Amino acid sequence: MSSGGALGLEAAAAGLPVELLAVYEPPYTPGTSGLRFKARCTARLERLLAAGDRGGAVELFLSMTGVAEETAARMRRTPVWAELEARAHTLAYDDALLGDGAIPAERFSAVAARTLVICGGFSSAPARAATRTLAEALPRGRHRTLTGQMREVAPQVLAPVLTEFFARDVYAYRRAS
Repeated sequence: MSSGGALGLEAAAAGLPVELLAVYEPPYTPGTSGLRFKARCTARLERLLAAGDRGGAVELFLSMTGVAEETAARMRRTPVWAELEARAHTLAYDDALLGDGAIPAERFSAVAARTLVICGGFSSAPARAATRTLAEALPRGRHRTLTGQMREVAPQVLAPVLTEFFARDVYAYRRAS
């Protein structure tokens, strides 16, 4: 999910022997406005981290990756927020992983894994468009939109989709053996 999906894609592109990969809304921001948005956010994230504003850095990164403002506000009131702030310095690495925000289509052409790229039907239009573009850039990419879902996908909606995707290959493998 999110930058974890980008990390999985980068690992597969680098040659990690992955046969199946599913990603949910990796936060790429292609297009002219997306690239400008990513550049502004990167500069702001660097300033917040340099100033020691861990909470501000977490809040910014959540917004960069599509988490709704009201969700971030709710998260601030939970015990997980302190854990997020404690790891805030690592957000610079996540941000660097995404580069300028463009989908690295040339690099991802090396991904041999059958890849399911998923987005929520109620996610932002740019997020939905980016997932479609990403799926098209992958040699064995397939796109799926989960109706009624947003960035904060319901596990009970996502789980059956992932189960079907991964189980189908296991079943085919067992039949071939």
